[in-house]
Amino acid sequence: MNDVRLCQVIQGVETTVRVGSRSFRLVVLAEALRERFGADSTPESWLQAFASHAADIQRLACEQFHASGDPLVIVRRIAP
Repeated sequence: MNDVRLCQVIQGVETTVRVGSRSFRLVVLAEALRERFGADSTPESWLQAFASHAADIQRLACEQFHASGDPLVIVRRIAP
């Protein structure tokens, strides 16, 4: 997940995640980053929260990807 950037469509962060030979687009909503990791309303804090918790977020996203097979995974909530 090297190319983490602000999402241009909705408030959040996006990246591409590779799982073996497959990949999917991951979008994490700013609301999820605020609720779970204490990010504030600034885009910089969303990026920082994502970077600080990337392993947990990627694990959750991979579970969703394996369950659905959808090439777009949107994380709306992150359970503790």
